[in-house]
Amino acid sequence: MRFVVLTGLGLLVSGCFSAEPQGVKTPDEILAEQEALGAQQLEEEKTATPVIEDEETDSEKAAKFDKKQAKLELQRAARSAATCPDSLPEEEAAKAARGTAEVELWFENSGAVQKATLAPPHADTPVGACILRAMEAVIVPAFKGEIVQIGWKIELNEKSDKKK
Repeated sequence: MRFVVLTGLGLLVSGCFSAEPQGVKTPDEILAEQEALGAQQLEEEKTATPVIEDEETDSEKAAKFDKKQAKLELQRAARSAATCPDSLPEEEAAKAARGTAEVELWFENSGAVQKATLAPPHADTPVGACILRAMEAVIVPAFKGEIVQIGWKIELNEKSDKKK
């Protein structure tokens, strides 16, 4: 037990006679110490290599135009537009051009269609107006960046036999 007391006393005495001066630092000494640490940190930053992350964050992914979701929405709208010739009165449906309709869509950042155009022979026809209504209703998730232009083809249904 005496050994323990003497060891503890020895540590206490050796702490009192350390090489560094003990005492309260003056404000000037504290300021000088902080300035030295700041200068050291600046030097380390100059020589450090920057860390570059290749992975996209969730917010960066969300900011991009979502091609997958756009494709799903365009397919849905195209199924609706494919029935346009049959939605017309019987006389007009009989004269309506069938086949492939080609539409160009411009999406703005909000995800809404800013502009839509239809190629001939469907442009400026009742069938074309129906196709444009279906395709202009497409909304994709909002994104950042330039306006996105997409071309899409729609296979119009062949003439159906309407019963009188």
